[in-house]
Amino acid sequence: MQVQQTNNVQFGAKFISSVPLRVKNDSGKWINESVNFIKLETSKSADVKALERLEHLWGGKNLSGGVAEEARILGGKSQIFALTNQTGDYKNVNHKDILGIMSTDKVYLANGDVSIYKLGSDPIFAYEQNHRHRSVKHIATTMVKAFTDLLSKNKNVESIVVHSEPQDTRFLERLNFNQTAPDRFELRRENFANAAK
Repeated sequence: MQVQQTNNVQFGAKFISSVPLRVKNDSGKWINESVNFIKLETSKSADVKALERLEHLWGGKNLSGGVAEEARILGGKSQIFALTNQTGDYKNVNHKDILGIMSTDKVYLANGDVSIYKLGSDPIFAYEQNHRHRSVKHIATTMVKAFTDLLSKNKNVESIVVHSEPQDTRFLERLNFNQTAPDRFELRRENFANAAK
C-alpha cells in the first residue's frame, strides 16, 4: 500500500509569498532583497510565543504589544501577518527575523470590506524612529502590497479599509488609499493593482 503525503496539515505559520524589500548593501546602495510574507497560526502556542518575544524585543513599540495581546485574547480567531527574513521552517517562527507585523480582518472567505487594524515595523527600521540611519526601508508598504495581492485572489473582497491617526494620512495616500471619512481610508478593488506604486 502506498501512502500519499500532502501538505494540508498546518503546524504553524503559513508562507504566503516572497516579496522584494529595499535593503542597503555594503556599499550603501539601495537594492531589492527577497523577504517572505507569512500568516501566523495564532491557535498554535509557538506562534503566540513568537509574538510575545517580538513584543519584548521591540520594547512594546510599533504596535507589537497590541498585536501580541490580540493573539493572546483572540487565539486562533486573530489574523496576524508578518514580513520576515526567515526562509523556511515556519512552524518555528524566529521573532528576531520579523521585520513587520499586521493584524487584519479575516481574509479567507472574506466578503465586502477587509480591515487592517494594526501595522508596525521593527523600530530599528521604522521611518519615525530611525529614518536617517536605517538599512531597510518600506516594510509597511511592502506588507500592504503583499496583503493587497493576497486579497486580490478573493473576488468577494470589495475594498481594504484602514482607520488611521492623522500622522498616517501621507503614508496611506502614497499607497493610493482614498480618505472616505476623517479617520477612514479605503482602497477599492479596482485600485488593488495600484497599491504601493
